[in-house]
This record gives sequence, structure tokens and C-alpha cells, in this order.
Amino acid sequence: MRRLAAATIKDDDGAVAAGVGDRFAGDLAGLLNRLRIDELRAVAHAVAAAVPSDAPVGDVRARVWAWGARAEAGGDGWLGTPVQPVPELLGARLVHVAPARGLAPPSPSWPRPVPAPRAAAIPPEEPADVDELLAAADRALGVRLPGRGRDKGAWGRARRRCSG
Repeated sequence: MRRLAAATIKDDDGAVAAGVGDRFAGDLAGLLNRLRIDELRAVAHAVAAAVPSDAPVGDVRARVWAWGARAEAGGDGWLGTPVQPVPELLGARLVHVAPARGLAPPSPSWPRPVPAPRAAAIPPEEPADVDELLAAADRALGVRLPGRGRDKGAWGRARRRCSG
């Protein structure tokens, strides 16, 4: 625990535990992401979370998180709700993935209706730069592409939901 505590915490065990508790209050996923595999297995053993001895570190984190979430919520009733969202495994880390954001309006039906085909109109002159090309695509399709971000983010990487 001393490894997780801030450098200013006193050396007696009570202050170290309190410091770790203050630092990770309300963030069980953050605490579990900081623990090493041997520490995770010790926590799993201490709380009687059934974890196979050969389980990968991500699965151990997910099972200990599920135990803690059930203990905090008093059962499974709140798991997966906005009150107690279930993190997903991204690599071996627990992450709370934000809902998708974008320009797409809600659809009244699924699958979304496909617009009727229309003939392509040849532009009077070739676009001079990318901005003019995007503006022409916007006029033709009725959809403007947003600016590209830094990377794909959590939604573009392989992930899976923690089942516990």
C-alpha cells in the first residue's frame, strides 16, 4: 500500500491506508488498475472472489471489481445502470467508456431508412482544395464529416465488457 500512497503520508499503517483510501475514494477501477498481479490476487483471496490461479490480470481485475461493486450496491440490482456502470476491459485495464457522441440524430426506426437514389450532378469546375471538395461532398450527400481526432480512442480499439 505504501507504493500507492502519496509521499507525504506518515509511516504508520493507519495513515498509509487512510491516504490510499482518500486517493482512490469512489474509484475502485482506478485502484485496481494500479495494483500489480500479486497484489490483485491477494485482494481477491482476502475478499473470497473466486479467481482461477492462472487467470490473466484483466480477468482478476474484473472479478475483484465485480465483488466490490456488488458489496457497495448490496447486490446485482444496480450493476449496469448509470448509478453503477460496469467498466470494460481495454487491454488489461478497467475503463468506463463514455457513450458515443456524434452528429447522428436519433433514428425513428431501425435500420435507418436509406434515402432514395439520385443522379450525380457533375460539378461545374474541379475543386481547388480539400475544403472545396468537402463542401461539394456536403452539398451532394447532405452530411459534413467532422474533423479527424488524434486517434481512434477507446471505441476504435478492441474491448470487452467486464462480466465478473
